[in-house]
Amino acid sequence: MRKAFLTLQICFCALVSFFAVAQTVSAAPLEVRSAIPSFNVQYLPAMIAEEKGFFKQENLDSKLILMRGGNEAVLALNGGYILAARLRA
Repeated sequence: MRKAFLTLQICFCALVSFFAVAQTVSAAPLEVRSAIPSFNVQYLPAMIAEEKGFFKQENLDSKLILMRGGNEAVLALNGGYILAARLRA
C-alpha cells in the first residue's frame, strides 16, 4: 500500500512539473488584426488593453487597424486581411 501511494505521488509530481514547464514554454504569438471604424469610446477597452500589454500577456500580437467606412472593412474581410469574430456556443 505504501509503495502504491509513493508511486502515485511521483506520478502526480511528474504531471504537475510537466504542465508547469509546458506553460512556460511560449510559442510564437498569435497575430490578431481587428478593424475599427473610428477612434471613439466604444473601442477604448481594446486600445487600453493593447497599450497596457494585456494582449501580449495572453500571447497575442494584436493590431488595431483604423478602416473608415464599411466598404473597406468588408473588402478586407473578404480578402482575409482581417478575421470575423466567431462566438462559440
